[in-house]
Amino acid sequence: MLSACSSVVLIVVCVGEIEILTSIVGVACNLSETFVDITIGSLTNALIDLMANFNLAMQGYEKMVFAAICAGPFFSIVVGLGIPFLFNAHVRKKGSSDWLYGEYGDNCYIFIMLAIWTQLWWCLSLNFHSRRSQQQQQRSSSSSRLSIGAKEEYSTL
Repeated sequence: MLSACSSVVLIVVCVGEIEILTSIVGVACNLSETFVDITIGSLTNALIDLMANFNLAMQGYEKMVFAAICAGPFFSIVVGLGIPFLFNAHVRKKGSSDWLYGEYGDNCYIFIMLAIWTQLWWCLSLNFHSRRSQQQQQRSSSSSRLSIGAKEEYSTL
């Protein structure tokens, strides 16, 4: 228990220092602090998820990886926005969306809606059998490549 708590404290300290370093990089490159936080923060979060999903896939849990890919960002959005909504007393006042959206909030909202609708469309069009459909697509494309190769082989004879 003590080692887990000390690991969490060490991670929090390191994350704080990395945020300060990214702010310094933003100032040095003449970029706004929020832009650098959004881009580098999302990149680091994606790398963490990528490493965890890769490890799960290598252990043979492909279905769990697919569920994590779909549900991970959704969970982050729900928790990341739900907790501030829960504890913010000014949520129901006029103009309360300014603290939520910020400078780049509209663009982020558009991109997250595009990602959600694309994922939903993909799952619905494939009847939620994405892995099976990908295997069928790979089989059909490999069989078509074999037939084209056979035609070329027989045409040269």
